[in-house]
Amino acid sequence: MAPQMPREQEQSIKARKREIFEEQHDSDSPRRPFSAYLAETPPAPLSSAQKAGLVAVGALVVLLLLAALLTMPGPRSQPRPAARPAATPAKGR
Repeated sequence: MAPQMPREQEQSIKARKREIFEEQHDSDSPRRPFSAYLAETPPAPLSSAQKAGLVAVGALVVLLLLAALLTMPGPRSQPRPAARPAATPAKGR
């Protein structure tokens, strides 16, 4: 049987559990739904400079991927040599 925890320690553990795991409700700042934020935020399309930057970064990523794929070592055309048998330990020791 496990020894009984002192009452103070048990109360402390329960208090910390409430602080950590129970959701705190702040009445000062109620949360608004995402749709409310979305309705207030006007759509702002990307500028041509931002689009060009994204295209340039995308092209760089594609080039790096192709370079990595083309420089990978291919399959060997010659079969690997057979492994040598392990050396036997010297007798008489």
